[in-house]
Amino acid sequence: MWYTLSAEQGNVEALYALAVKHASGLDVPKNKAKAAELSHLAATTGNRTEKPDLANTSTSANTPSTKLTGLNEACAGCHRAGINGAPKIGDKEAWAPLLAQGPATLYKNLLQGTPTMAPKCGATELSDAEVKRALDLLIQAAQ
Repeated sequence: MWYTLSAEQGNVEALYALAVKHASGLDVPKNKAKAAELSHLAATTGNRTEKPDLANTSTSANTPSTKLTGLNEACAGCHRAGINGAPKIGDKEAWAPLLAQGPATLYKNLLQGTPTMAPKCGATELSDAEVKRALDLLIQAAQ
């Protein structure tokens, strides 16, 4: 109930939390379409006051600026802030266990979703190739 009330007020974290709940069936009926809808809504709206310049996102004081032209907002929405445990852009340590799984597994998880990530990060209007390209950019930033 509290997540729903917060999400209705545009709280990004609540929107993502509800997306994860619907993707995994935790406390609500499993509904991947609803999970994708909520994840996309969180990535494109919510209580953020400014949209980032994704063409030149600085990942941290310890890493160089990374060119992320083409990274869609759905992916950046979680990976910029580490929402729902998403590894942050450019965080090599956080990405290492995922990279060890290999690109085929990462692509599969991206397209089908996981318990903490909606399919295609909620950007269901994008083609498989477009979201794979976004993942490639995230991987490059972590190497």
